Amino acid sequence: MPRDEVLLNARPTVRIRGLEMPVLDRAILSMMAREQAGGLSSLELTLLDWSSAPDGRAGFAAAGSENPLKLGAPIEIYCGDVRSPQQVFAGRITALEAEAPRHGPPRMTVLAEDALFAARRVRRRRLFEDASPADVVRVIAEDHGLTPEIRDGLDVPLATWAQVDESDLSFLRRVLASVDADAQAVAEALQAGPRARDRRTEVELVYPRDLLQARITADLARQTALTTAAGFDPLTGEAVRAESADPELGPGQGREAADILRAEFEAWEGHLGDLGAVSQAEADAAARAAQGASARGFVIADGIAQGDPAIRVGSRLALVGVNPMFENAYCVTSAIHRFDREDGYVTEFIAECAYLGAGA
Repeated sequence: MPRDEVLLNARPTVRIRGLEMPVLDRAILSMMAREQAGGLSSLELTLLDWSSAPDGRAGFAAAGSENPLKLGAPIEIYCGDVRSPQQVFAGRITALEAEAPRHGPPRMTVLAEDALFAARRVRRRRLFEDASPADVVRVIAEDHGLTPEIRDGLDVPLATWAQVDESDLSFLRRVLASVDADAQAVAEALQAGPRARDRRTEVELVYPRDLLQARITADLARQTALTTAAGFDPLTGEAVRAESADPELGPGQGREAADILRAEFEAWEGHLGDLGAVSQAEADAAARAAQGASARGFVIADGIAQGDPAIRVGSRLALVGVNPMFENAYCVTSAIHRFDREDGYVTEFIAECAYLGAGA
């Protein structure tokens, strides 16, 4: 359905334990659902905590045994098309905050985190011998009752990883970063794959129709033409050296930062000198991952769009109507779905691209 035919509901809707909550929907003062690279989405939902009964009595809305707002309760937030709203957050309530302001009625703020909340809290000591990143994802998903959904590119055995008094989430992030990959909890699934191949959804944002504002920056300050890595092989005791070769750059087209450096400045190199004991395969992966992550951060778009639940971490955005140098395809690395009674529903995002477009 074309965007202009979608019947949008500016106000989010709430579900507690899978049940729709119209009373809570009407009480929403503000909502912020935050999603970021590396996983662990969070929710801040502020509600009017005062209600009137048909007999004229009034009192706190979030009180008594009938109150659905309980610590640990599953909560979901939906936004978008009134006929088929999309989920922008699913998790459990981890904190409740009551506010009695000097001016105005009482408020209740609900704080929640997604299914990786337990992975943030649990710390372990264990060893993954001759394992692939996909092996690690599968084990952590099973530990937390999630279904692993793994894209191509993570199944090659790479290393022996030690998790030493490290939370499951921190360990997962470290393993995936070493191969330039990311993971997100989506409902009851743990999705993981190479960041450059993310294509969670595809959204076109046209300025000034859908794209309300944006600041787009192409910055060479931290760019390199090549990344090298050094360490030593613990089995042979010999030095290991690697350099980035053909890193994955993600969506977009145009001039890369490395090409501009070679043409206008110098082909500076970045170096990873603190790898320690690594195999040649690990060093190769580390150099490739570092160069790819850096190159994709060449052009950064920081923008605000009309509220759209399809804009998620890993989404591909086509930015249209901005300066032609910056009209390109970008990959979202941060998304905040925000609602309040003044501005309505908007989506704030940060997205990256490895290329400068026309006229660069």
